[in-house]
Amino acid sequence: MSKTAQLSVGWARLVFEVLQREGLDAHALFLQFDLKPDQLSNPSAYFKQDSFTRLWHEASRLSDNPAIGLTMGVQPTISAFDAYSYSLMSRATVREGLELTSRYHEVIGTAAILSNEFFAGGCRLIIDSKGDELPVAYQGFEAALALQAFSLRLVTNQAINADYVSFKTAKPKDITPYEALFQCPLKFNQPQYVMCINQKYLDTPMIFANKSMALHHEKILQKTIHELKPTTLVDQVTDLIYKTLPSGEPNIKAMASMFNISQRTFQRRLKQEGHTFLALLDSTRKELAAQYAVNPEMSLQEISFLLGFTDNSNFYRAFKRWYGCTPGDYRQLNGL
Repeated sequence: MSKTAQLSVGWARLVFEVLQREGLDAHALFLQFDLKPDQLSNPSAYFKQDSFTRLWHEASRLSDNPAIGLTMGVQPTISAFDAYSYSLMSRATVREGLELTSRYHEVIGTAAILSNEFFAGGCRLIIDSKGDELPVAYQGFEAALALQAFSLRLVTNQAINADYVSFKTAKPKDITPYEALFQCPLKFNQPQYVMCINQKYLDTPMIFANKSMALHHEKILQKTIHELKPTTLVDQVTDLIYKTLPSGEPNIKAMASMFNISQRTFQRRLKQEGHTFLALLDSTRKELAAQYAVNPEMSLQEISFLLGFTDNSNFYRAFKRWYGCTPGDYRQLNGL
C-alpha cells in the first residue's frame, strides 16, 4: 500500500450508510470526493483519508447537522470490517475485544490509529487518525466513538456506558445528541479522543463468543497485516478468495469487477501468471480444508460454511477428491 493515509472499505461502507440515513445522495457525494462507490463490494479496497475529510464537511453542511458523525452509532452494519469485525465479535470478553481492536487496527487503514491504556480502574480506548494535506474531520472521530459505543452494547447485550468520553473539539452549542448516545459525562477541549471503560465491564462475556471462529478470523487478520498489498494478481485473487469464502462461493464475474476489468481480461491475466480462477478457488479450499479438519473445535458443518459450500454433500465430495477420504476419516487418521 502507498504511504498515502487511507481507510478501508469497511469504513467507507459505514460512512455511505450514514449519508443514506441522513437522506443525502451517498453515491453522488462519494463520486464528488473521488471515493468510488463501485469499490464498496471489494474487500481489499482502500480510500484516501483526505477525501473523507472533505466529504464529512460537505455532508454536515448539506444535512445542517454538525453532529452527523454520531449517526454511525445508530444501527450500523457491525460486520462492515469483515474478518476484523467477526474476530472481534467472536472474542470471549470485552477485554479481549479491546485488545484485538488495538492489535489489528492497521486493517482499518493506514490513517487509523487505535490504542488501549489499561489501568486499575479500567481501560482508555484512544482514537486517532492522520490525513495527508488536511487535518482529519472531527466528524470522523465522533463517528468512530459512536460506533464503539454501539458495538459495546451490541456484543454484550448490556446497556454499557463509558465512565466518560472526551473530545478534542470545543463544546458544541447543542450537546443533546451527544448525551443521548453516550449517556455518560462528556469532556471537550481535551488532548485526545478517548472512551474510558470501567473495569467492571472488561470481563463481561460477549454474546457471540466462538473460539474456533475467533481463531479462524484472526488468521485472516494476521495474513492481511503481513500482505496488505499482494504484488501479483494471483496473490490478490487468492487473498480475496480467502476473505470472501465464508460469504459463499466467489463468482468469477464479481471477482473481475473488483479489479475494474472485464472477465475476459481477468482470465487472460491469470493465465499469464500460470493459473485459472477455478484452480485458485479449488487449491485455496483444499489448503483451508486440511487446516480446519485437524481443528477438533470446528464442526464439519462450520468447515463447510467457511469454505463457501452451500451444501454439505458438495463439501464431502470435494474433500474426498482432494485427500482420498472423507473429512471424518481424515480426522481419525490425524488422531482426532
